[in-house]
Amino acid sequence: MNSNPAFIVGNGESRRNFDLNAIKDVSPIFGCNALYREFLSDWLVAVDEKMIDEISSSDYPLEYTLFPRSLAEEYEPEDCHPGRSSLPKNNSGMYAMQRAIEKNYNVLICIGFDFLIQDRNLSCTNVFAGTQNYGPETHAVFEDNIGRIHYLEWFASKHSNVNFIFVLEDEFPKVKIESKNIFMISYNTLKLNIHRDTQ
Repeated sequence: MNSNPAFIVGNGESRRNFDLNAIKDVSPIFGCNALYREFLSDWLVAVDEKMIDEISSSDYPLEYTLFPRSLAEEYEPEDCHPGRSSLPKNNSGMYAMQRAIEKNYNVLICIGFDFLIQDRNLSCTNVFAGTQNYGPETHAVFEDNIGRIHYLEWFASKHSNVNFIFVLEDEFPKVKIESKNIFMISYNTLKLNIHRDTQ
């Protein structure tokens, strides 16, 4: 199977010092939520209703937005939570991965996904914290990460033909992931790979 990569850009603080222009025109970029405020991605993904309203009221071209197409897509799949009476709300990062896979991308390079950092404070950061639609009521807490990791591992198992590559600095302690198709690399490794592939 040929490699068909795409970038998924979340908004964890870990990406703050990485210039997203370095990946522009390398492969399609699926950005999450308020990313459009500082960077124009190829696709913009949101699940939260208030964030969708904000994006819809902005100048971002709606034909390049990816919002839930049904009520079911607003929540994590039932198969991920057998026997559970209520389902957790979906998150834009995972939803971006779903929509990218639907478009036949099979190598997802994920930037700014800090819930994989094994640190109570670092894992819950967001570059837009304290701005519109990023108040305390939307702020993730460390305990939320257990569910997010479970969802990611379940999702990866359902898409065994897709490689999920998460970019985090080497010095960050990482959550141990058992999935065979989930990998972690540093930003330096990403930069080197981009440089090599564009030569």
